[in-house]
Amino acid sequence: MAVFRWLVAGATALAVVGVVGYRVLAPHDTLTVAQRPYPAAEVAPFLRIGVLTSAPLIVDNRIRVYAEKSRVWADSPVSSRTQLSPFWAYRRWPAALVGVMAVESVPVVVSRWSDGALVALDARTGRVAWRSRISPGGRYTGRRTGSATVYSPVGLYTARSAADGTPVVVADGRAFDARTGRPLWTVPRGCDTWTTATAYVVADCAGGLVVYDAGDGRPIGAWRGQAAGRGRAAGRLTPFGCALGHSGCELFEAGQGFWRIGHDAAVSPEPWAHAMSDLVLGDTLVESEPDQYVALVDRATGVRRWVQPVSGRVVAVDASGVYVVTRAIDLSVLDLATGMEDDRLGLRGTDTRAWTPGRVELHDGFIAIERITGRPRDGDDRYFYGGTPVVLAGI
Repeated sequence: MAVFRWLVAGATALAVVGVVGYRVLAPHDTLTVAQRPYPAAEVAPFLRIGVLTSAPLIVDNRIRVYAEKSRVWADSPVSSRTQLSPFWAYRRWPAALVGVMAVESVPVVVSRWSDGALVALDARTGRVAWRSRISPGGRYTGRRTGSATVYSPVGLYTARSAADGTPVVVADGRAFDARTGRPLWTVPRGCDTWTTATAYVVADCAGGLVVYDAGDGRPIGAWRGQAAGRGRAAGRLTPFGCALGHSGCELFEAGQGFWRIGHDAAVSPEPWAHAMSDLVLGDTLVESEPDQYVALVDRATGVRRWVQPVSGRVVAVDASGVYVVTRAIDLSVLDLATGMEDDRLGLRGTDTRAWTPGRVELHDGFIAIERITGRPRDGDDRYFYGGTPVVLAGI
């Protein structure tokens, strides 16, 4: 009898452990919604705000969105000098977070996961706005800060319909209405993909591309370049001058040349582009070489409107100026009309070590800069500037 009781007790214990193990290890989603109203939009102050553990994707100047391997979450206010408790949070396990992007006009935050889940969260509440599924694949590449996941999301793009302005999310060659998640169209996959403001571009691996209307998926243009190089890199087309990640791209490189895709989907040379590090602002290019110079170049004529020497690196441009992180770890703001320095903001704070800028986001007066102290192959402890490797400033 004693043996029987022992066997029963053992079986019961194993069953309990099994239930607990299932609850802990089984795949699941966890959603923590906002408990307070969507904050008001902020005007960026001109100061070094603080340092953060993770790279923020700023949405509407109201919340900051972050990424980890199994979680996407937001905090507020945008001007907080440190990271705060989540405003809302969404966690999935065991799937890995592949990419995150925001569609502010809706507003939603869209996350792509390695198991093929595509989940749009209402930025105002954190509640699930819509879900869909695409092909599984991808992995988390954000390292400690999550910057690659929120600033360069893999296989995740935004655009809008040229006909009626409908905001569109594209993932894995499938397009969805960003407001409702309604499927819009599907096109064949390519070797490289990106969006312009109103089109989806699919490039093959031999130097050609097809342009699709972002609203309805119709092919509206095609181009075949001259393949360059050998091996796997031959014929690869690479976009640059993008709004964020590979969305809203103005230009692409093909072989030894640079090209643009017009509103009519026609491909034409961009003869005055200098390198893929060029930044695009309307009818001008910001051309630069680190620690040498920065120039504002007319895209139509190639005329340099101005040239200025710099000791540092150009990191961003918008309608308010050209932004340079200097050797002295200051943020220098150059006037677009003259190239002369308008303002200078110290980024060091109490920090003492030198660093170089990594990924950068510029959003309506807020700028977040990843601080790098090592090489890409180094571990995160050496690659990033300590435990808070992102500096946030208002400009």
